[in-house]
Amino acid sequence: MKTSNINYFFSVSSEYRFDVEDSISKLLLLENLLKLGKLQEREKTTAYDDVCFLYKYYKLTVPNGFGFNSKSSEDSERIYADFKLKLLQEQDTVSDDLEEELITIFNKNRNFNFFLFNEFTVVKTLVHWIKGKNTKGTAYCPFNNIINAEAELSKDEISVDAPSFGDNCEFLIKALIYMLIGNVKNVRNFFTSFEEQIKSHNSTKEGAEYGFGFSCLSMGFKVGPTKRFVDAMFVEDMLNRVNGRFAVIVPMRLSIGGLRQELELREKISDSGRLKAVISLPAGFMVGTAIYTQALVFDADNSQHESVSFLDLRDREYIEAGKSGRKLVNLNLKARAEIENVLADKESTSSIKVSLSEIKNNENSLDIGRYIAARESAKSLDGIETVNLEDVVEIYRAQASVKDSDGDKYYEISASDINPLGIIETPKKEIVLKKDNRALKNLVHKGDIVLAIKGSTGKVGLVEAEHDNWLAGQSFVIIRLKDKAWTPEFLFWQLNSKRIKKQLGLLSTGGFIQLLKISDVKGLKLIPPTTEILQKVHDANIRRSEILQKIKDLQAELASLDEII
Repeated sequence: MKTSNINYFFSVSSEYRFDVEDSISKLLLLENLLKLGKLQEREKTTAYDDVCFLYKYYKLTVPNGFGFNSKSSEDSERIYADFKLKLLQEQDTVSDDLEEELITIFNKNRNFNFFLFNEFTVVKTLVHWIKGKNTKGTAYCPFNNIINAEAELSKDEISVDAPSFGDNCEFLIKALIYMLIGNVKNVRNFFTSFEEQIKSHNSTKEGAEYGFGFSCLSMGFKVGPTKRFVDAMFVEDMLNRVNGRFAVIVPMRLSIGGLRQELELREKISDSGRLKAVISLPAGFMVGTAIYTQALVFDADNSQHESVSFLDLRDREYIEAGKSGRKLVNLNLKARAEIENVLADKESTSSIKVSLSEIKNNENSLDIGRYIAARESAKSLDGIETVNLEDVVEIYRAQASVKDSDGDKYYEISASDINPLGIIETPKKEIVLKKDNRALKNLVHKGDIVLAIKGSTGKVGLVEAEHDNWLAGQSFVIIRLKDKAWTPEFLFWQLNSKRIKKQLGLLSTGGFIQLLKISDVKGLKLIPPTTEILQKVHDANIRRSEILQKIKDLQAELASLDEII
């Protein structure tokens, strides 16, 4: 079907405000009828009749209670009939490049929450490795949101178990896509709930039953009285049920989180010895969200990896030009080559190998930034005496401020109050607090340093004078010297150095909001002061103050010029 026709269909559907899923399902219906050469004989049939016809043609059972979305009204049926007639008049045909056609349908016309297709580079590359040379077997794709992974797995003589918890329309779309691809008999789609799927799994006989697996679960979805994350549950489930290779797309939360469920899952992953690679994916890889995700790639259950390859594909150099944005990113051929090299245990410019023992010593963290930071720190400080930050300072986490209705006026420091040189300018945020308010623990004093661990992570500010009403905001830690051999200026100079800033950048985690662990801040490696370096820092600070004063004088002069007229 021509792209122009597709665009016409969706423009009319949009005009009448029909759900995109409803429009997609009907367009796929027409694609299937075109493919089978049945469009002409079914000129006057309804969409529902055509669905029943296709299910009967492929000897499938129509799901109970099947129907289109509620917005599938008489107007929708009229549009469907009119477009069917248009195709007959133009003698249109199904596109030769079916995958590209389907990508066009989905990626140009889907809504915020609807994603069944994803980019092909990562998905195809992973699936090809998962399958290896095998052309027979059964794959497990529980609640998978990336349909092209299932489509790739279900080729040859491989069947796919694909439980779903979506609605009828989504279920229908998947079936229609498999009809088009020609592997509808290879994929067992069925409705179930997360809870029922887990229950059925727990009641099965011991031993894994699937030779392959792939899933990208709904992220952040919780079930049960304990509100367990579904994605963590099914990563463990796949470890138990898939005896061959498999991959899962997960949010960064699973790799770095401190919840009991997350910690236990990562421990099980490490103990399994099956984790082969962790691939960090760019924001926008999953449709409708900018959170960072990772592909966890697992080897067969008879493997025992002593190290894990970490590959970072978040840089722009791995994204196809003009194919990035909130809706979807497409990775390029360079990304594919890097993945293939990692999976084949070849050299890769963007990957590192981390021993299993090092991973276990870091709470089984699967964050590549942590391990890159450790290596770069060790390299840059090779042969140099260092101390940990916590050895020379006290570190206080700023408390959340709750305003009082009356009391004294204070000023709360935010990241925007710290200029590029690290000078804390007069805070803009005013807050009224009583004498017993816990936020008063956030009072800063001359010589204190504030370091942002949330949001603008790594931003450092030095309190150069005494202010009895300045508070650190809750996104900061307060760093206060306890070692008299150090000076606040020298400590600030190191924390504001390129080396430390790069370290903190690599250690920062999160999606929309970057976070730093206090334990990582405490473990920062610092170079102890010497008389010579202390003098240099002192002289540099004096010179900095002189430059800042000149800037202020020039700014005042500019302001006066504006007042001439």
